[in-house]
Amino acid sequence: MVITLFNPFKDGISIHLPPLDFTPGKPVGIHYEIQKAVLSTDPSIHPDSDVVVVIYSVYCNLAFYKSWEKIWIYLDKKLSLITVIVFYRNLVYVIRHYNNVLSFDVNEGSESPKWKTVVPEDLRLEAYSHRAYIVESSNGYLCSIHGKLEFNKGPIDAYFTANFKVCKLILDDANGDLIEKKEVKSLDGDMVFVGDNGTIAVSALEFPQGHPNCIYFTDDFIDVDPYQPFGPRDIGIFNVKDGSFGNHYQFKPSHKDLPPYIWIQPPVEFK
Repeated sequence: MVITLFNPFKDGISIHLPPLDFTPGKPVGIHYEIQKAVLSTDPSIHPDSDVVVVIYSVYCNLAFYKSWEKIWIYLDKKLSLITVIVFYRNLVYVIRHYNNVLSFDVNEGSESPKWKTVVPEDLRLEAYSHRAYIVESSNGYLCSIHGKLEFNKGPIDAYFTANFKVCKLILDDANGDLIEKKEVKSLDGDMVFVGDNGTIAVSALEFPQGHPNCIYFTDDFIDVDPYQPFGPRDIGIFNVKDGSFGNHYQFKPSHKDLPPYIWIQPPVEFK
């Protein structure tokens, strides 16, 4: 499996990575062998010091590539069902469906690093998140976001987002250990964008046309049952403060066969 990273905002710059070595699993639903790829830095600015972390295979395992070593390093395959990756304070943080957060250091050497549990797994059924995200706020702290769906059973099953819970993670500056995890009803003025490709937080002060303390979400529940024949209709805005929903995009039936929607964060200088 060969990966090519392409930046449409930087004169079409491409980065060609060596092949990933793994055995593809049995496809389930709408399936991608490479689920996500996240960069540690802008490679156009730091071409020789960037790290790429990918979620790969139907089991959502982890591997990373360091530009100065030119090889892929694979984490233990017991670490699976990863949904989101974020670089934060020189560590990589990931989150899984049962809301547990783990971290590891890509600079430990050429061997597969050991991961550390930041937030332990909660196996209670009510603790399960159909969608789990982690993001760095514009104020510099981590938040975990947990999405719940409701399902309408019928001749054709349908689902929609019923709620989001946001937790602020207060970490020790020295070792990254969790000091406190607390549910919050504010994003401190941020707008958070979640979906199939990545999670982004920006201050509403920089984008006054947006809604502060809101989560903008796209339809990314494609793990088992594709969102056919309806198309990706679970799209909207969730207000963290009052729990209300709004719209940011009017779905067009002609788009029902398109791939999942993604968020794009252009560089600051892009107009």
